[in-house]
Amino acid sequence: MAKSRTKKDINDFKKEMTTLIDKFGSKKRMTLLGKEAVSLIVIRTRVGRGFSTATKGGGDKATKLKPLSPNYIDYRKKNKAKLTGRAGTVKKSNLTFTGQLLNSIDVIKASKGKCFIGAKKERRKGETVKNSEIIGYQEKQGRVFLQLSTLDIKKLIRFMKNLVKLDTP
Repeated sequence: MAKSRTKKDINDFKKEMTTLIDKFGSKKRMTLLGKEAVSLIVIRTRVGRGFSTATKGGGDKATKLKPLSPNYIDYRKKNKAKLTGRAGTVKKSNLTFTGQLLNSIDVIKASKGKCFIGAKKERRKGETVKNSEIIGYQEKQGRVFLQLSTLDIKKLIRFMKNLVKLDTP
């Protein structure tokens, strides 16, 4: 049942967005839509929520990120000075140890009807590890975050509709 609901949600999203994009999908609007998607993902992740892959069909909801390992919690305690802002805590899994990965998420490319988001800065500051490698590692650890939930998709549809309303006479 969850699989068909997810497919239905995705198909509904595709239909609504295809209509909106055909009429109003300029590069500028796709960039704004992408930045809104990035904002939803970053905010959700900073509060410790990721994307569920537990349900068939890829999942369709935000869920709590997988907890940190005891060894990594100890490492974070020893390096507490590197933790970022109020979101960075020793025990909380929210991908904000330095904040650099989430800060690098942005619109990579936008064109008429298309928008791609990901880690814009490929190298982590002062390190040889690539942000794309960190994203892959986090996903292997069960901390999937760079996807949109059904709720996120609905928010983006509303955002695009409101954007179109503001731009049309």
